[in-house]
Amino acid sequence: MHRAVTRMAAAAMVACATAAGGARLTHAQSAAPASCDQFMTPRYQVNGKAVGQERCQMIEHAVTLDGKKYRRLDIGITGTIEGHTASEGVRSAYFTTAPEFVFTQVGNTSKLRQGIGRYEADRGSAIMLLYPEESAGWKAGCG
Repeated sequence: MHRAVTRMAAAAMVACATAAGGARLTHAQSAAPASCDQFMTPRYQVNGKAVGQERCQMIEHAVTLDGKKYRRLDIGITGTIEGHTASEGVRSAYFTTAPEFVFTQVGNTSKLRQGIGRYEADRGSAIMLLYPEESAGWKAGCG
């Protein structure tokens, strides 16, 4: 999880630093990943198979951007998801949980196939949250 999330987070922070006029960014040593399994939703059954979140890990970092202190929280989740794909036509390579919107809005009326997809934290299934350490530091945008 850490490698893929770090690449995404670095890109987001570079974008913010660039938007802020080349801001200076420093990173503190990261802690070891911690479990966040207690926040996962319950798994459910689809055609006799368990579907849902299997593992959650998070890593918290201290970040300083232009002298302002932030916390960066990387959250990676591994599991499975139920969805559909169209058998042919426009967007047939898409796997979605909302086929009535994804395929219908582009005129694809081909037969739908139901399936179970897999996502893995180690392959980049993650979210990165960046927030100021001080509550007074909240405001819109990067700067």
